[in-house]
Amino acid sequence: WQVKEVMKQEGEDTIHIQVKCCWQYSAEHIEAKETDTHYGSADGLGRFNWRMIFDIQNPHPFPSIKVQLLSVNTLSVDTVAECTIDLQHDMAKAKRTKNTMANEKCWVKLTHPSAPGKVRGMVELELKILPDDDARANPVGQGREYDRDHPNTDPFCDPDDNSAPCYMVKHRNYLANTAAGQMAKDVAEGAQKFAMLSMILTTLGSAASFLVVVFMYFATR
Repeated sequence: WQVKEVMKQEGEDTIHIQVKCCWQYSAEHIEAKETDTHYGSADGLGRFNWRMIFDIQNPHPFPSIKVQLLSVNTLSVDTVAECTIDLQHDMAKAKRTKNTMANEKCWVKLTHPSAPGKVRGMVELELKILPDDDARANPVGQGREYDRDHPNTDPFCDPDDNSAPCYMVKHRNYLANTAAGQMAKDVAEGAQKFAMLSMILTTLGSAASFLVVVFMYFATR
């Protein structure tokens, strides 16, 4: 489950991507869930393999879910694009049949209110609406997490997926995928080399001193 064609911010070579989904329980209560961050995407691609679970009532006064693509910056999180998926028909059918309603994996286009009609990113997702009894009988983990009581299944969200072209695992490392992180890494490596050099010089100095003492000792006997 991935994203593509995510628009970078003006002047930026890469983007740190998150996906956020929001379910509105009432006029005052909105629950939001976010993925982890795909750091340093230069081509607008990102992979998440992430499960989000919402406990909802059916029927519901707000039968839709909002999906957002976020740009995660040092001091802010900005919305790149969004869309609202209407679930009224699916929820009504699930209520009527008392069966699971499943939408196959597909690509969803996201836009932004500032540029209506312009696609600023796409999210690959699938959606299931389960009866409460089925959900409780077959619990699953959030995100890519799992334990004995909440397995990573139906579908399996691979936590070790590092396949091309998204390289999910590789892009979970902040230091390896950001300019600031690389600078910090270079500074740390430079400090480590300096410490090693200082240790070698100190050791050589001690050895030289030891040789002088030994030499003087034998010379004066």
